[in-house]
Amino acid sequence: MSTKITYTRQGDYYLPDLKLPEQEPREIGIWGCGCLVDTSAAGRSTDRTDR
Repeated sequence: MSTKITYTRQGDYYLPDLKLPEQEPREIGIWGCGCLVDTSAAGRSTDRTDR
């Protein structure tokens, strides 16, 4: 089996043109969606005087 890989130049680099096979979407549920904690700047204190 012979596989030919083509490349595309991006700046000074040649990157392979790869394509993943199609997959059916899967349900990942609540635990796969990410963290439910507020990580925005408004949700945390950056002031060191509150100790």
